[in-house]
Amino acid sequence: MLTRKARLKLLIHGLETLLFWHLVIFTQFGVGFFALPGVSHAADFYITQNASGNNTGADCADALPASWFNTASNWANPKQANKIGPGDTVHLCGTFTRTPGGNMLSVQGSGASGQPITILFESGAVLSAPYWLNGGSGQGGAINFQNHNYITVDGGTNGVIQNTATGNLLTDQAASIGIEVGTGQNCTIKNLTISNIYGRSGTLARDVDQTTVIAIHSTSSGAD
Repeated sequence: MLTRKARLKLLIHGLETLLFWHLVIFTQFGVGFFALPGVSHAADFYITQNASGNNTGADCADALPASWFNTASNWANPKQANKIGPGDTVHLCGTFTRTPGGNMLSVQGSGASGQPITILFESGAVLSAPYWLNGGSGQGGAINFQNHNYITVDGGTNGVIQNTATGNLLTDQAASIGIEVGTGQNCTIKNLTISNIYGRSGTLARDVDQTTVIAIHSTSSGAD
């Protein structure tokens, strides 16, 4: 007959074995009692110049405002739920119009290797101003990366950034930048039209220093 101590050891061993096989089964089939806190998957956020619909960011009809994009507390790295972070896509919807010499979108955080943050122009999306800011020292652009890394701007099918009123025959003769990358590393800009940064025609000698009129400005070797 087994002693009480031996029976207790067998019971403990049996419970340990049962727990082990439960963990194996739950791991193999993706079922378990425990959830890892703070784990979030890549998300999509839809942005218009001003909020639309239910203001949830779920689609263009219910888009968040540009001011939400420009607020640092709405970004997180590592990724958090309901905040822009690595792997996420921000969709631009409709026309964004700015007064002369300003920015529209200022990136507030970095993506990560293999998980860039993508700013995607939906069909027909346009960022437009008489001219965009060129403030020097990394300040300027319709979109400013704020020196952040792993950022992709994708113009989609017909995305446009444009000036409408700067040129030697136009209202303004202003320095301007379409996109300011600054010192951002591992950044990509593709499928995007940047137009009319400075219009020059005729012989009228109203001009601006051409080195200050830039479609994409980067001081980094890690942008393409």
